[in-house]
Amino acid sequence: VYNLDGMEELILDVHKPSVEDVLRLLKRYKLRDKVTMHDASDDFEVAVGTTRQGLQTLSDARDAWCFSDPRSVFQGMGRNLLSSECAGRLVTEGTMARTCDRYSAGRMALGIAEGDAEMRSGEAIPLEHNLDGLGAISFTKGCYMGQELTARTHFQGTIRKRVAPIEFEASAEDGAVGGQPEALVDASSGKSLGKVIARHGRLGLGLIRLRGLMEKDDIRTKPSSERVKVTIPSWWPSEWYEMAQL
Repeated sequence: VYNLDGMEELILDVHKPSVEDVLRLLKRYKLRDKVTMHDASDDFEVAVGTTRQGLQTLSDARDAWCFSDPRSVFQGMGRNLLSSECAGRLVTEGTMARTCDRYSAGRMALGIAEGDAEMRSGEAIPLEHNLDGLGAISFTKGCYMGQELTARTHFQGTIRKRVAPIEFEASAEDGAVGGQPEALVDASSGKSLGKVIARHGRLGLGLIRLRGLMEKDDIRTKPSSERVKVTIPSWWPSEWYEMAQL
């Protein structure tokens, strides 16, 4: 959520395929408040860079604003540039800007799910999708939908499954981002470990059980039987994996 130069308007940066659903949800809960909401996707463009310097140059030169990605609690997701003037030109002009494909590959390498295709509304459990480590959940402030279950799990329970980066043996078609209806299994025992929730070339995301995960040396997809490598991201707190072993 961005506030541009003290304007009375707030800008929400939302995964593009989810815009209509998010807008519908917000309008449902605004009740009788005198608040108007609309899709401003055509009025702005967002670019991503790994450092502030490259994007700041563009921000200083035109009607644009540079922000840290709210998920940058570990400095992995870099910074965003929000522009209302140079739509369609940021990627070619900004040396630090990434294309959509590079952005998707980068966040999957970090183990970060995004959008309804990877975090199904009404189904996904926030803590299993690492939102507690990405600055997306508050355990101290007032009521929100699902707060009781989320807080109780955080303070009293153990998260047995989490979204983690996976790497496939073979590369899928470039730019093939989306959910894959395949399971992840331990080839030696045949036991289910989780499922693939997204894939981009050789990279992807898996919602996977953590107990004994690092001891398994042959994890495959089912039914395609493609071998995958699961990585524990360096930005994870050590207790996430350690607590799941108890």
